[in-house]
This record gives sequence, structure tokens and C-alpha cells, in this order.
Amino acid sequence: MDPIPLLVLLSIALPALGAIVAFFTPDRPRRGVVLAFAAAIIAVGAGMTLLFLWEGEGEVVVGDGSAFAFTETTALLITALDYVLMAFFIYLGYRARSWIAVAAAVAQIVVIGLFEAAHGLETSAEPFILDRLSLVLVSVCCIIGSLIAVFAVHYMEGRKKQGRFFAFVLLFLAAMNGAVLSNDLLWLFFFWEVTTLCSFYLILHDETPEAKASARLALEITLGGGVALAVGIVYTAVELGTLELRGLMATADLAGLALIVPALFVIGGMTKSAQPPFQSWLLGAMVAPTPVSALLHSSTMVNLGVYAILRMAPLIKLYQPLTVVVALMGGLTFAATAVLALTQSNAKRVLAYSTIGNLGLIVMCVGINTPASLVAAVFVLLFHAVSKGMLFLAVGVIDHEMGTKDIEDMEGVVDRYPFVAYVILLGAVSMMLPPFGLFAGKWLSVEASTQLPLLLLLLGLGSAATILYYTKWVGRLISRSEDPPGEPEHLSGYYRVPLGTISAMILGLSVIAPFLARDFVFQSLPAGYGNPASSGATNLLGGTGYMWIGAIFIILLLGFVLPLALIRVRAEDRSKVYTCGETVERPQIAGSYFGGGRTEALVSDLAVSVAAGLAIAVLVMPVIAEVV
Repeated sequence: MDPIPLLVLLSIALPALGAIVAFFTPDRPRRGVVLAFAAAIIAVGAGMTLLFLWEGEGEVVVGDGSAFAFTETTALLITALDYVLMAFFIYLGYRARSWIAVAAAVAQIVVIGLFEAAHGLETSAEPFILDRLSLVLVSVCCIIGSLIAVFAVHYMEGRKKQGRFFAFVLLFLAAMNGAVLSNDLLWLFFFWEVTTLCSFYLILHDETPEAKASARLALEITLGGGVALAVGIVYTAVELGTLELRGLMATADLAGLALIVPALFVIGGMTKSAQPPFQSWLLGAMVAPTPVSALLHSSTMVNLGVYAILRMAPLIKLYQPLTVVVALMGGLTFAATAVLALTQSNAKRVLAYSTIGNLGLIVMCVGINTPASLVAAVFVLLFHAVSKGMLFLAVGVIDHEMGTKDIEDMEGVVDRYPFVAYVILLGAVSMMLPPFGLFAGKWLSVEASTQLPLLLLLLGLGSAATILYYTKWVGRLISRSEDPPGEPEHLSGYYRVPLGTISAMILGLSVIAPFLARDFVFQSLPAGYGNPASSGATNLLGGTGYMWIGAIFIILLLGFVLPLALIRVRAEDRSKVYTCGETVERPQIAGSYFGGGRTEALVSDLAVSVAAGLAIAVLVMPVIAEVV
């Protein structure tokens, strides 16, 4: 038996089984259960990676050619599951008094129901597929998602409904794996909406008024994106004659109104990845426990959205005006959210805006649609997931131990929790400088944007603002407290192990970045894009030159930045803040550097308005292409 198809199915089945066990396990031994299944998921992900790379295959399908056959019974099963899920969404919408959610769920039932009434039950003979792009997502989901689950064991102690919480965390991982491995579009749609269900309950977990409102908003927006995805799938089946993602990607003559397919997938992906004008649900999700924020922002929900858009790259490329609009949407998002992050002192909101912006950078790269830009998109996707997951967990430790998420209150963290302070320092540096992969992704984005000056401007603005807000955070973090530091406080192993593991991953992946690019990421591009290792930054990334650049930056970092964290300034040597006789709290001054709420509202409203116009343009363009 070929082991890879078995591993594909186990990557979905194991976390789903873990969700069932976690839900019904009593509180006391639940830690061991979660850890056991988290370790199993990591083993599956690592095993899939090693076996797949060892085999050297570009693509592995699971279906008639393997030990697993999918028949009409399978089609009946997935159809029944879809209807049950949609009916449950109607119930949730009714309970939450959200008629938008009810209408979206009904619309999905109508779209899928009319299609199946006219064409009968259909399914692909090869429902699942494993290639290098899906492998990147599965590896991130299995490893980072499992570490988040381990972290949550201690973080969630003493909270209610832990069984439900861990069940939805593990079910989320199963659904994410299922979605990115799906070749059958109906299976993709089912797993897509399971992630919607999981995110609703995880955001709702604390059941405060804010949590209920945020969960309802997330349900409305993501179900609306599900309607776009359902319409795109039905159009693909009816007009293009396929229910397979592989078959859709092989459609080389897509033109006219048929361009609605990639347009609808882009809109659906934007809702999942919280791209403007749909970003509000992700900002509202910050009320959820920190492990939920880490899960949504790094390894699962938002990555599924950009994954769908990445899959549409060969089809977006077929209509040049569509590529320009998609690129502008992503570039605008990257620049606007970087400016918005400057207005925030809440660390989780800073990271939320950073997440939306980096996903916008991926969308921009898909819009540019060159080999270099798609390599950049994969690099940003991989390294952003790892770094951002670690940053959210580190902020969660500070919140859990010190009771604050405000950056201005983090003075002295380096004294009390030096391990966490250095983890955040590593995470911030990995978002900005070489040899870390996010820098490589942005570097490639610059190379790919040279023919579009507006994108270069947006990329430059966003990158400069990114350096500003991370530098401001790091500066406050490594500031010594006025009080005597005392002995560093003890941290639970449930915190140290995930944070230490992800830190090692960041450093390890960055060391092998040139080899990762040359031997893996370059080969993850869709067919027809050729070899991206041609010239410029792409060529340098695949060689040893990039390692020399990274080594220089590491020497500078060790020589000039880290010593700042070791300097101890006595309280009597500190200069006082002079405010012309006015009594002003220092956090108030620091938190108002960049305009605060007024600037945030102005920039946000402008960005949402422009993004809404561009999103409408994406949907209108197929009609224009048909008429012209």
C-alpha cells in the first residue's frame, strides 16, 4: 500500500478523532489527551513531509489509482454532510438573531440543491491531492496548530467549557487539512464551511457580549464568502464540466463570463483571509482567548483564504485587467494596515493588522502573477504563519501572567520574563530583516513589482511602517523597569515548549532558506510558470549570496541591538518627562504618537471604501470581458 494516501487521510481523521475524545474527556486528564493527539498530529505532518520529499513526486492523488476508491456512496455522504451543516448554520443564525447568516446559509442550500437536482449527485474519482503547495499548508497546520493546542492546555486552566474548546481546536486542524488537500470541489466546500463553524464557536467561547457580537459578525462575513465559493463551484461544474480542482487549473481557454470562477474564488478567499472590506471580523475576533487568535491568524483560517486565491493564479493570469485589480487590492491592504498598526498600543490589534497586511502582500503577489511573485507569496505564507503564531502566543503569556496586552505596559518584561521578551524580539526581527523568510518574500515582491510603480510605492510605505511599529514595540519591551528587577519569574513548560520549538523552527528555516527556495518552493509553482530562478533577487535567493547577507545582518543584530536589552539603567539615572507643568501619564503620551483613534478611523474608512470598489470591479470584470 502506498503510504502517502494513508497519511493524507490520517491528517484529517486523527485530529477529528482527537476532537471527539477531547469533547467527552473529563477535565482533569484532558491535558494528557490533548498532548497525545497533538503529538500524533505533529508526527503525521512530519511523516508526510519526509515521505513526500523522499519520494520526490510533484503531485500525489488519492482516489481510483490508490487503495481508496470514492464512489456514489461518497457523493451521497458529502452531500448529506453539506446539507446538515447548512441547516445547522440556519439554526445558529436564528439563535444569534442574524438574518444575514440565515440568508447566506439558505442561499448555499439553494445553489447546491438546484445544481444537484439538475445534474444528480456527483463527486470526483480523486477527491484528495497532495502537491508542494498543499504540503506547505498541511505542515504549518499540523505543527504550528498542534503547538498552539499544547500552549492552550495551561492557558485555558480554570475556564469553562474546556472540552468544547479543545474539540473545536482539533476539529479546526482536521478541516484545514481537508480543505487544502481537497481536489473535489464539493469536499473543499464542506471543509471550508467546517472552518467557519469552528471559528464561530472559538470566538464565542467566553460568551461575553463582545464575544457574541464578534462571533456573529464572523459568521455573517464568512458565510457570505461561502455563497461566492458555492456559486463558483456550481458554475465550474455546469459550464466547465469538472468538479476537480486539477481539472479547473487545466482550463487554459477561460475567457469572457467564465472568468467569474476565479473572481468568485478571490472574493470567497478575501472573506476568509479578512481582506478589506471584510477585515472587521478578524479584528473583532481579538476578544477570543489568545490561542484562538494564534490559530486564526497563523495556521488555519486566514491561510485557507489566501490558499484559495493562490490556487486561482493560473486562471487570474488569463485576463490582464483582473491581475492588475487583484494586485492593487493586495498592495493597498499591505500599506493601509501597516499605517493602522502604528495607531495601536494593544499588542493583539497590532498583530491583527499585521496579519491582514501580510496576507494582502500575498494577494498582491498573486495579482502580479510572475514566477518571482508567486515564490514570494509562498515564502510570505510559510514564514508569516510561523512567526505570527509565535508572536501571538508570546503576547498570550504576557496577558496571562501580567494581565495586560498593552505595549505601553510591557516595560520591564525583559526583567520578569526574559525568555518571552527574547522570543518577541526574535519574532519582530523575523518579520523585518534577513536572513528570515519574510524579508526574502518582500525582497522578491519588490523585484516582481518593478513594472508597476504604484505597487512599489505601496510596498515601500507598508514596509517602512512595519519597521516603525515593530521597532516601537521592541523598544518598550527591552526597556528596564524602574522597580528592582528581582529574579525572573517561572514559566510553565506548556509555554516554554511551544515558544522554544517555534523559535527553533524560525531559525532553522531561515538557515536553509536558499535551499528551501531552490529545491522546494520553486517547484511548488503551477504548471506553465517555468523556472523562477532566472535573475535578480530570485537567483540570489537560490544561492549562497543570500546566506552572506543574512550573516551580516545577524552580526549587526548581535553587536548593536541585543546589548541594549542587557543594559540596566538605575531609576535615579532616568530623566523625567517634561510636559510644561501638565500632569500627563506617560502611556498616554506614548500611545498617541501616531494619531490614535481618529487616524485609525480615517485610514480604515478610506481603505475599506477603495477596497470595496475594487472587490466590485473583480466581480464586474467577467461581464466586461464577455461584452468586449
